Amino acid sequence: MEKLVKKSFLKLATVFLLIVLLEMANYSAMIFL
Repeated sequence: MEKLVKKSFLKLATVFLLIVLLEMANYSAMIFL
């Protein structure tokens, strides 16, 4: 049970990080272009 929670939490954190990185990339692209 605990392992399952940890796994889904890691998955959520990974998705969140990816979204944040994409947002930052879009933001810096708007600044530079």
